Amino acid sequence: RLASFHASSWPVAGPSSSRGIARLACPRLLDVSQRVSLLSIQSVSIAFGGPPVLDGASFSIERGERVSLVGRNGAGKSTLMKLLDGTMLPDTGEIVRQGGVTVARLEQDIPDGVHGTIYDVVAEGLGEDGRLLARYHEASLTVGVDASEANLKARDRLHHAVDSANGWRLHTRVETVLEHLGLEADAQFEKASGGRKRQTLLARALVRQPDVLLLDEPTNHLDIDAIEWMEGYLIEQG
Repeated sequence: RLASFHASSWPVAGPSSSRGIARLACPRLLDVSQRVSLLSIQSVSIAFGGPPVLDGASFSIERGERVSLVGRNGAGKSTLMKLLDGTMLPDTGEIVRQGGVTVARLEQDIPDGVHGTIYDVVAEGLGEDGRLLARYHEASLTVGVDASEANLKARDRLHHAVDSANGWRLHTRVETVLEHLGLEADAQFEKASGGRKRQTLLARALVRQPDVLLLDEPTNHLDIDAIEWMEGYLIEQG
């Protein structure tokens, strides 16, 4: 149960000489004693050759919170996400992460250097276990085309490896996300449209089930059914 709706804010650079305010809507847990700060920024400032995008910003994310980041273009929303996931460092201030916390981010722009099938890219979100699943998936496709003894043995070895890693629940997770986002597992990522690439990267972030999931405009290129499924999936994962 939520006790209240708390809003934090920080000064940011607006498009004119005046300062704007980007606001965070943060539902706070009822039991204060159970609040655990997973991530926080303390007195953080960052600029890119002009007025600061963030100027003395302080903010924290606690376990169980769902945070909505609202602001006009240039207010520093994507910059804040990059600071939180560690891909960008502040000019001044401190980023504090609880030990062992995992963070995944859906980027606003499609990154370079992403290769393979859509299944490969999504499974990559699971790290080494995901790469094992991708090898098994590829081996299964190969057997479907050429069921030679060598190919069957290679698939069986990978099947046993997935068994040993208790990887079938992860396999089900990948398949579920692919299905509900309407993604074709065996299509090549490089040949996909910009919208399909964004959906694939969203799927990669979702299957990881991190402690902190940062989604930058996640509903872009999703239909109503996919948006509703994603909302339910995130609520279910807590």
